[in-house]
Amino acid sequence: MPTPRNEADLERALLFLCRQWELLGYRAEDFYQLFMPGGDSYKGGVAAVQAGLRDSEADGFEFLKDRGKLGLSVEQLVLRPTWAHLFTEGDRLLARRKLSRRRGQKSLGIPEDGHRTRSPEAFVTQKLRQ
Repeated sequence: MPTPRNEADLERALLFLCRQWELLGYRAEDFYQLFMPGGDSYKGGVAAVQAGLRDSEADGFEFLKDRGKLGLSVEQLVLRPTWAHLFTEGDRLLARRKLSRRRGQKSLGIPEDGHRTRSPEAFVTQKLRQ
């Protein structure tokens, strides 16, 4: 089991993702301002991620999808066991659904009612191995 991390660790991970996105040619300035302490719109890492998950028009997600880089998405980060304690089951469900829809897959086996028979970590691990 990964060592639980705090919100400051999450903010560092988000900064790393933003730097990776910049290397690909995408600047997420508004998102950056939400999670960087001292930013004009600072809300914290968890709130920034939750806002991103609920944004159906997220340009950054589409940018990463078009380049085959969804592994660098906030949605993928939410599904990592390292961060599980910071996010709700609803957050993880949104991330899984967004990833499955955008990848063009039917549902990744997640029923629309949100019920599942195994842990999200086991589910994601199985899907990543396929």
